[in-house]
Amino acid sequence: MRNAMIALATLLVGVSLGLPSFAAAWATPGAACTQEGANANSDGFLTCTGGVWVSNAVLMGTTSAACDSTKAGYIRYTGGKFEGCNGTGWIQLASSSKLRVYKSDGTTVLGNHLGFFGTPEFGYSMCIYTIYADETTGITKWLNANDCNEQAVNTSVYFTGADCSGTPLLGITDLTGYCCTGSGTCTTNKCTAESGTASSRTVASYRSYQGSCVSPYNNTVATYVTRPPLCGDSSCIVK
Repeated sequence: MRNAMIALATLLVGVSLGLPSFAAAWATPGAACTQEGANANSDGFLTCTGGVWVSNAVLMGTTSAACDSTKAGYIRYTGGKFEGCNGTGWIQLASSSKLRVYKSDGTTVLGNHLGFFGTPEFGYSMCIYTIYADETTGITKWLNANDCNEQAVNTSVYFTGADCSGTPLLGITDLTGYCCTGSGTCTTNKCTAESGTASSRTVASYRSYQGSCVSPYNNTVATYVTRPPLCGDSSCIVK
């Protein structure tokens, strides 16, 4: 009987002291506390340290999961930066620059925003003539209508194969065309010419600026290798 009473008294003393393994009552940072090392129920992670509730640092992990509506609000740390899921994609939460330039997907960074060559008030879009420091090289660059996919299709695209197959090529650098393959009419996959020197190449077909494919067409013309617009399917984003 005596041993049972001692055990009960020890249990009651432990409960009254609030051992660190038990969660304390709801608390706020800076409020007084008595049990050193105890944890508190709160909006964050608090520990009783030096007589007051102190916020703990939170170690943020990473994930390769795709961001969708079920993960909206999630935060991860990856590639040296914090990112948050907005329900459709991962976006950077903090940056050394106030504004950055992204492709139209809103996640692929081109570089730090430096300003505009002209201003939108004078008729320029928020993408065309955007000046930025390249993310990889730091070199100052600017976007044009072809980069922003805002240039109307205004030239034919040549193909090395018949029926608009093979490698798409453009005859001049400051124009754009449809690089989609196949013999049918196609008005997707806009492309512009890659910078460099034009070379004479043998081509077998071409797609007109209206999207129709013309074949056979055997000729040798000076052309540039093509590339998709730098920003993607639509204009780049500054945010």
